[in-house]
Amino acid sequence: ARRAPGIFAAPRSQSLGPRTSSTTAASSDQRTRCVGFAPPAEPLSEAALAEFAHLHLHTEYSLLDGMGRSKEYASRALELGIKHVAVTDHGVMYGAMEWYRQASEAGLHPIIGVEAYLAEGSARVKERKSYHVLLLAENETGYRNLLKLSTLAQLEGYYYRPRIDLEMLAEHGSGIVATSACLGGPVANNFLHNRPEVVRAYFGDGDECTM
Repeated sequence: ARRAPGIFAAPRSQSLGPRTSSTTAASSDQRTRCVGFAPPAEPLSEAALAEFAHLHLHTEYSLLDGMGRSKEYASRALELGIKHVAVTDHGVMYGAMEWYRQASEAGLHPIIGVEAYLAEGSARVKERKSYHVLLLAENETGYRNLLKLSTLAQLEGYYYRPRIDLEMLAEHGSGIVATSACLGGPVANNFLHNRPEVVRAYFGDGDECTM
């Protein structure tokens, strides 16, 4: 199969690392140092914005959550001078190809991802509680694994929401960059509820974190 050009997250040697919209990153096939990102002391320059990668964004395919449409996002990114933008709809990848086409036509670097619902235990158990975890395709293998995970979430993990679990992510995690997501993620959510031991169960105690 031919690799679609430009739909994946930039290599780690490029600018994706120091300025991102998420707080803690972990690669599924190698350990990555956890990094905390402080807000800039002053507004970013045009050059800095061009290298900024917006990695958490919902379209109209995120029901009751996404507000904008792919074409609108592409136009707005051009206005702001942002070149790298990911679309990460909740639990689905319905808008992936639409985003790829709109962003490519606008001359942007489209990144494909999904904000998955992560079950606290097995996704096959009917339990409503779930976390948010942001998954980004690092390469073609990762893109195909996102498709597999999204399918498993619908066919085997669906209970109120399409859910995956750590076992599924371990099996289909190659080529995927996972971040701690938002306040609904396993890190922030458990810190908010004073459960640091659960955070350690997910990410460990040291300078490195694994999923």
